[in-house]
Amino acid sequence: MTDDGGLVSVPEGEPVAGRSRAELERDLRTSTAALVDAVHRAVAAGAADRVSHVNPYFGPLTPLGCLQMAAVHARHHSRKHLAAAG
Repeated sequence: MTDDGGLVSVPEGEPVAGRSRAELERDLRTSTAALVDAVHRAVAAGAADRVSHVNPYFGPLTPLGCLQMAAVHARHHSRKHLAAAG
């Protein structure tokens, strides 16, 4: 996230209709490398230690805490939907 709370995106990572699998794979590698580079720069600037979100339940979260919360949330919903389907 940016300092003003906006989301950072890598527009060249979006798939384009009609592109070959090889082109899409190349685009994915390029956008992944750009994302990893952005993360390295953010960590070097101290962003990993800053609170990036205040959750009403979990409280202040760093970027890593946000990812951990999202993973737990996704797992919860996956189990909930699997239980309902089964």
